[in-house]
Amino acid sequence: MTIFGFMSLLSGSGDDVVMASESAKAFDMVSFLEVVRGGQNGGNVMAPILIVLDNTTIHKAKLTRAAAKELGIF
Repeated sequence: MTIFGFMSLLSGSGDDVVMASESAKAFDMVSFLEVVRGGQNGGNVMAPILIVLDNTTIHKAKLTRAAAKELGIF
């Protein structure tokens, strides 16, 4: 079991996200990014999101990077 987590730095926004997954593959990371994007500012795609990641393989995967770019996540 893998737990993905995102904590919004906007005080009291309630936009924190936690997602459990059976695996830790690039596809799972992309699914998590989609959940993060959908939960921020009511799904406002124009709102900037900056995520800090470590050097784990799924964080650097081409699929993950392409999805993050498409979703406007930096």
